[in-house]
Amino acid sequence: TSPAACGAPAEEFGASISVAGYDEDYVLCSGGFGDQVCNGYSRSYSATAHVSDVEVRYFGQNNIRPGLEVAAVGAGSVSFDRVSFNRGYYFAVSVERSRGVALRGNLFYRSHLPTLTVGSGASETVVEGNLAVVGIFWNTHRGAYQGKGINLPKRDAMPAMFYDAGAETRMVGNRAAGSERAGFGGTGVACGVRGLWEDNEAHSALAGFWFDHYRTRGACRELHGFTAWRMWEYGVYGEVTGVGRVSVSRFRSSDNKVGAMILMGGPSSLGHVRRELDTNVTDALIVGRSAGNGPACDGPASDKPGLHACKFFMAWCGHLNGVGSTGVIISSFMGGGNMAPKIKPWTDAGSYPAIYGRTDVAHTTFADFGAGCNGRSEAAIRGNAAAADARHPTHTSAIEMVRVAAGHEVNLYSPKAAWVNQADCIDMDCDGGRNTLVRDEDGTLLLGGGGALSRGGC
Repeated sequence: TSPAACGAPAEEFGASISVAGYDEDYVLCSGGFGDQVCNGYSRSYSATAHVSDVEVRYFGQNNIRPGLEVAAVGAGSVSFDRVSFNRGYYFAVSVERSRGVALRGNLFYRSHLPTLTVGSGASETVVEGNLAVVGIFWNTHRGAYQGKGINLPKRDAMPAMFYDAGAETRMVGNRAAGSERAGFGGTGVACGVRGLWEDNEAHSALAGFWFDHYRTRGACRELHGFTAWRMWEYGVYGEVTGVGRVSVSRFRSSDNKVGAMILMGGPSSLGHVRRELDTNVTDALIVGRSAGNGPACDGPASDKPGLHACKFFMAWCGHLNGVGSTGVIISSFMGGGNMAPKIKPWTDAGSYPAIYGRTDVAHTTFADFGAGCNGRSEAAIRGNAAAADARHPTHTSAIEMVRVAAGHEVNLYSPKAAWVNQADCIDMDCDGGRNTLVRDEDGTLLLGGGGALSRGGC
């Protein structure tokens, strides 16, 4: 170790450790750092680097380079432990095309989003026990308004503090606090896999976990062992089109506008293609408004997201303003993707319905849902008011209601007359509000011997 005195402008960028190489024949290379290709082959290095108990101040180069970038490490041993990243101008950490990089017990304060990103070319990355505080959305940084960098809007408009696109990443025991967008983002894990993604927690953001629309693929993907509280919009949100089933398990949610909402796009119904689609929420505790955390009814209608979080329109900060606290919004199953966020808000189900679809909620406790504030009625389970016809049955079992006021267990919207028009919807094609069906398999939702509920609510 050695002290470093950096004069301007290097103090903005910080110090760097670089493992580099060159060919004696001076081969022509192209591509940025971490993705360098030289005459048709990619370079990777074997590196050993262990950094611990260091503070890194004023890291990164605005919209160009992260504070720490580990790239093209094909073998070796690289770890960062108990490093403090204090106020940055871009991402704190980026891991690309590397294997076995470990980041444990680090603190990230005030970075651009994403704070820590594991790229699709990385494998066996360990991200464990880290804390990220204050994540800035670059497009509205310091009050600016710019649409640059939104190439994949369903992801880029909601970047996360911790984003994982790598293979076999171990992301365990991390905390995200105070993000202008999401706390965590990625694809979850294959259903049933344990030990790779769990015990992560997010609070005070627009969303807790955001499924990556562009990368979530496979027969079944699962988010397991996640806690989200005080989210302006969603504890868990996903609009996915390349997966047959999405499961949210061992989920803890409190004081979020919506605990969980999953929209699924499947095969085209116009082409009469049939494929099973379903979402599942199980082993969950979902609290509407807990004592001391939810906004008081005698105070402002709601807290306002900090800094400039809502200035960029794709945040859609107001699209849930008329909704009281909600545990689970019934999934919409569509024949394709929706028009969010460029044209419609995140709840949009702007596609013809898929032929098959099913929502299951089981072994779940709902607590503290009632009259709500300022006429915003709360509900443990709610239909999607933005879905004209992409509605499919919901099945419940092993449900426990704790301090849930009578009539606030389920809220199903009535159909809108404007949905029925001969230019678009004929023969009640858009009468989704009327055909929504919730089936109580064991009587724990309706407190009887089981039954079904259609169109009604608070």
